[in-house]
Amino acid sequence: MATNIVIPDTVLKRLNDLLKKVRIKFWKQLERLTANPSYPGLRNEKLKGTDAWAFSITTNYRAIYVRSKMGIIITAVGTHKEVLCKKLSEWSITNRLNTSRASNLETCLTSIFCITSHSIRY
Repeated sequence: MATNIVIPDTVLKRLNDLLKKVRIKFWKQLERLTANPSYPGLRNEKLKGTDAWAFSITTNYRAIYVRSKMGIIITAVGTHKEVLCKKLSEWSITNRLNTSRASNLETCLTSIFCITSHSIRY
């Protein structure tokens, strides 16, 4: 079964601003995440007190995401300090998308930007 991956345009813009080697590593790690979330190199962890998770892109870069039965939504990418030391509420998918009233991921998808090949820099 395929996993839906959603990256809001603000996160995609931030991702495209990163170094090429970090962007390439992000896509590799994202593939690993969808294939096996327990893969040791991901250092995948649930963030305490939230519904968010984080995985390692490189030793200095991490990605924050929210997952459901239908897929995952990447909510932030950046250095460890940028994405984990800030208040997590700043990166919260409910704050970013105002989905607190949304009943499921399908409803959320209408208000965010899905990945398309023309919007990704390699």
